Amino acid sequence: MAARQNVPELRGYEYEFTGEVPDDCECLVCQLPMKDPVQIVQCGHRLCNICMESLFSRPSPLCPADRQSLSRDKIFRDTACHRKILNLAVKCSHFGCPWTGELRAVEKHQSECLLRVVQCPNSGCTEKLTKQDMKAHVTSNCSWRKINCENCQESLCGLGNIPRDKLAWHIDKECPAKVVPCEFKKLGCEAEFPRSNT
Repeated sequence: MAARQNVPELRGYEYEFTGEVPDDCECLVCQLPMKDPVQIVQCGHRLCNICMESLFSRPSPLCPADRQSLSRDKIFRDTACHRKILNLAVKCSHFGCPWTGELRAVEKHQSECLLRVVQCPNSGCTEKLTKQDMKAHVTSNCSWRKINCENCQESLCGLGNIPRDKLAWHIDKECPAKVVPCEFKKLGCEAEFPRSNT
């Protein structure tokens, strides 16, 4: 595999391939396995389509391998090379994931990968965890998760309206829906009312 040159934006595939990438599958510009390969008719050299377009942004585009003049009507999409590249085996890029498979399947796998790092969806929380650890975090461990007061069913955030350590106090002392005994209980009244009615 040829050494990478300093290219401002690498255009080809940057996955870790499990085997050697054939030279004819590497772009002459970005030196990565080609995305959407195109072939130059007169010389047979191949490049990523986007890398080829970058050559046409210059006044006199030339083939990077043999310096022949380029013409848009002498370039075609190389579907055979594209299939060959999509059949190459790659590794999942998420740390610790053992998955390997064809390049054509990697994006689908990575979107579903349990080791993909995701942001907590709870408003205010900045925690980032793997997808497999996030469910427990969101439902049990996140300080920003919403919980409902058992009496008034108001949705409360542990760090917003009532701190989680004060929730018991809210329920026992201030929740307007908490059923409390009549203030005359000491005198024998057995009635109970929501706190808001006392």
